[in-house]
Amino acid sequence: MCDEGYQYPTGESTQKINCTAWGWNTTGLDHCVKMCTGDLSYGHANSTWNGTSYYYIGSQHELQCDKGYQYLSGEMKKNVTCTSEGWNTTGVEECYESNQNGTFIRVCP
Repeated sequence: MCDEGYQYPTGESTQKINCTAWGWNTTGLDHCVKMCTGDLSYGHANSTWNGTSYYYIGSQHELQCDKGYQYLSGEMKKNVTCTSEGWNTTGVEECYESNQNGTFIRVCP
């Protein structure tokens, strides 16, 4: 059984092992990996969580741009996926501030 905040790569929280005449057979037993937490903020966007503390590998959630911001594509929301390395934000650009007529104001660091 995995500790709290961890799971097996298959998404399960438990695995079965068999007792044989030679002892416990642990062949094929996976190691526990860290689950994603519901706390994500990325480039003027925040996650839209359902109150769950941890999310399983493979689950997807939305990042929604803060008020007054949007993605360059004009979208307000993008999906991120929970992986064994944490939330995958590959391909998700930062949200940019837009003025009232819809053009972007890009602020450089």
